Amino acid sequence: SEGPSPAVTVDTLSVERGRIVFADMSQPGRPEEILAPITFGLKDFHTTSDRGGDFAFAAQSQHGEHFSWNGDLSIAPVMSRGTITVAALQSGTIPTFLSHRLPVTLNAGTIGFRANYAFAYGPGGLQLNLSLPDITLTALSLTGHDTAFNGSLTLDRLAANIGPVALARVKGQIVRLNGA
Repeated sequence: SEGPSPAVTVDTLSVERGRIVFADMSQPGRPEEILAPITFGLKDFHTTSDRGGDFAFAAQSQHGEHFSWNGDLSIAPVMSRGTITVAALQSGTIPTFLSHRLPVTLNAGTIGFRANYAFAYGPGGLQLNLSLPDITLTALSLTGHDTAFNGSLTLDRLAANIGPVALARVKGQIVRLNGA
């Protein structure tokens, strides 16, 4: 909508021992996963200030996969910066929701990563700075489809990093991508 955002101030918001159940209703069988326990905290959040507020989110899947997201969030202007961490993501979880979109079949293994980001959207357009300083693949086995490669690949352990990468879309221009 047009006009300024409503003035909202949140001193402290806390969720503990929460639960999220999500399903992909567009797929056959409507795959479902549960994240529990969920913890979430938001402190000193203001919608009318560029101060924003600090937040922290943590969850664990029923398979022992861990997810965390923490940083700060601002509404006026729209921006966020923080860290997203995924640990012990099982290769079997990914195809549950993405198998028809993946160019490979994931047979075994775990995936972990930490991503640092800074995101902003305003009159100047969209900006995203991203780095993945920690990526770990353990006992990963995959089989290629003809669209990606024909064959199979097994990695005992791979540790890598990506970035920083900067993405910007200025009004009236195409996306600009810079990497290091």
